Amino acid sequence: MRALRGIIAVLLLAGIAYFAHERRDERLVARVMAKPDRLRVYRISNPASLSKQQHEALMRGPHILEFPIIYGVEVRDRSVIDEAAALVRDPRNYPQPRPGEENTCDPNPGIAFQFLRGREHVEVVMCFRCGELWIHPTGWGYFIGMRPMFAHAVHRALPKEAAFDVPEDADDQRRWDPYAAR
Repeated sequence: MRALRGIIAVLLLAGIAYFAHERRDERLVARVMAKPDRLRVYRISNPASLSKQQHEALMRGPHILEFPIIYGVEVRDRSVIDEAAALVRDPRNYPQPRPGEENTCDPNPGIAFQFLRGREHVEVVMCFRCGELWIHPTGWGYFIGMRPMFAHAVHRALPKEAAFDVPEDADDQRRWDPYAAR
C-alpha cells in the first residue's frame, strides 16, 4: 500500500511540474508578445531540401530552432514590430490543429520572427506553402486565412523577399488555401 501511495505521489508531482512548466512557457510568450523591444526577421532554410552533411554544416552557423538562417534583419520600425506582434498575439489568427493532426511540415519557403523583450525571446516559424505556424515554446497552428497579413508584415521587414508570396502554381495554392480564388 505504501508503494502505491509513493507512486501516486510521484505521478502527482510530475503532473504538477509539467503543468507549472507549461504555464511558465505561456507566461513567457504573453510577456514577450505584449510589447517586444525588438524584432528580428529571418529567411530560413528547409532542412528537407539539404543533405544530412549540408544541414549539419549549416547548423554550426546561425539558426532558429532546427532551421539554418539564410539571412536576416533586425527591424527598427516600431510599426512593423507592433504589426507582427499583434498578428502573433491573437490566436484567432492561427487556429489550433485538430486532434490527431501532426506538425509534419518543413518550412519551404520559411520565415522566422524572433521577438525579444529584454533577455527573453520567442521564436515564430512560418511556412508560406502550407500555412503552418509554430510559436516556440508553446505550440502551433495554421495561418492560411491570414497569409496576406503575415506576408505584409514580412514584406515590410524583408522588402526584397518575394519567394513566400504565393505557392508555385494556382492548383497548389487552391489545395493549401481554402480562401484562394476558385
